[in-house]
Amino acid sequence: MNGIKNDEIIKKLFTKSLWVMIMAFITTTIGMFVDGIVISNYLGPEAMASMTLVTTVFMVVLAIGGAYSAGSQSLCTQYMGRGEMKRANQILSLTTVMMLL
Repeated sequence: MNGIKNDEIIKKLFTKSLWVMIMAFITTTIGMFVDGIVISNYLGPEAMASMTLVTTVFMVVLAIGGAYSAGSQSLCTQYMGRGEMKRANQILSLTTVMMLL
């Protein structure tokens, strides 16, 4: 019975975070679309080409950061569930330092 309640809680939390991630993705995409329109209309094709190159690099860095963040969140959650708060704090500190580099 307790397993069913935990599954329901996890499903609700996942659904809430899924909508936040979808909205963040949509917002980023709309921003890039608007940037592309403004750059192509006012700055020319060379600027648009450079924006396309930078956007590709930006998306790769964003994907790596997202994967790193999701992995560290999972590890922190596991250690917090085991009551190992010191280890969870160490992972959080390491993740923060790595993201700042």
